[in-house]
Amino acid sequence: MPKNGLILYSSILLLEDDPDDCSMFRDIINGLDESSQIEVRVAKNGAEGLSLIKQKIPDIIFSDVNMPVMDGFQFALAIYDSFPSLKVPIVFMSTADLKKDMAYAEMLNVVHYIRKPETVAQLEEEVIQALRTQFI
Repeated sequence: MPKNGLILYSSILLLEDDPDDCSMFRDIINGLDESSQIEVRVAKNGAEGLSLIKQKIPDIIFSDVNMPVMDGFQFALAIYDSFPSLKVPIVFMSTADLKKDMAYAEMLNVVHYIRKPETVAQLEEEVIQALRTQFI
């Protein structure tokens, strides 16, 4: 997939507890067209993510599903409880490909579910596709 193209979001909140996955995600964003000025703020779990949302609302949220303290599902529920009128798309990312997790994510209005692929190139394609999709 070409890296240039219309990116719809300029601020991302990334919830990711794995430093390698976090670094990989940042590399993907940094590798985009330089005219795409995208701010990435990182939280290691859902509780930290909620604190960051209180400081500044992002344009889109990418969240790992499995994290300590507050996982992605708990985070999505807390968003709707704490910010009922907030309309920010949430994209889940997980190594698990469980149909029950995907169904639960859909019930929580998670707009997209990325199964973390085997290669960086595949993840890059998925992330860029999400950044080019108008979800809400």
